[in-house]
Amino acid sequence: MYQQLQNNSNGRENMKKILTALIIFSGLLGSASALAISLKGDYPACISEAEFNRLQSIIQHKDEESMTEIFKTSCLMPKKGLSVDKVVSMGWTSGIAHVKIYVKGNLYDLWTNTENLSSD
Repeated sequence: MYQQLQNNSNGRENMKKILTALIIFSGLLGSASALAISLKGDYPACISEAEFNRLQSIIQHKDEESMTEIFKTSCLMPKKGLSVDKVVSMGWTSGIAHVKIYVKGNLYDLWTNTENLSSD
C-alpha cells in the first residue's frame, strides 16, 4: 500500500514537472518573435528527422565511411549564429528540434539537437 502511494506521489511530481516545462515552452514559442533564436553550431543538423536519427546511429557505431557519406548528402554542421526563422517543434523526450532556417530567399527545414538552439 505504501509503495502504491509513493508511486502515485512520484507520478504527481513528474506530472507537475512536465506541466511546468510545457508552460515555459509555450511561453517561449508564443514570444519567439520577441526572442532571437539561433543555432550554436555545436551539433550537426539534417534535412529530415529520419536522417538525423540515422546520423545519431552512425555516430554511436563510429562508422566513419557512413559519416562521410551522410555529410555529403543529408547533414551539415551549421555555422554558429545561424538565425532560426521558426522553431517548429522541440522534442522533450527525443532531444530533437525541428527548425526552419531562412537562407538567401529559401526556407529550409532542419532537425538538430535541442541543445543546439540558443536564444539571444
